[in-house]
Amino acid sequence: MKGVMELSKTKNWILYRAACKCLSSDHDITIEIEVDDYDFIYLTFYKEISASSYNKNWFLEKMNRIKMAFKILFTGYINTESDFILGGETQINDFLAAIESGKNYLKNKGGGEGGIET
Repeated sequence: MKGVMELSKTKNWILYRAACKCLSSDHDITIEIEVDDYDFIYLTFYKEISASSYNKNWFLEKMNRIKMAFKILFTGYINTESDFILGGETQINDFLAAIESGKNYLKNKGGGEGGIET
């Protein structure tokens, strides 16, 4: 699969890494597909989010980080966003194929008995 690779798997979960089209490894996402003992499937995306505001002024950049830290300290959260660029139809299909492959793998609990119901 182009831009999506399998990292690891057990009988209850499988991990993939998807590469951002911009080619920066800082923008990659990790995809975890997991099935629990009650046959619930969890699809989790892990991504590193930066606190940078891309301000060229050093002082304003630091002030922005301090404001974010205080917001987390006093409210418990901040709102962030990040981009992930899929590189055309091929990578979109590979992304979907990885999720489908993980689902099919977990249907049989990694080749064992049981598994999720469809």
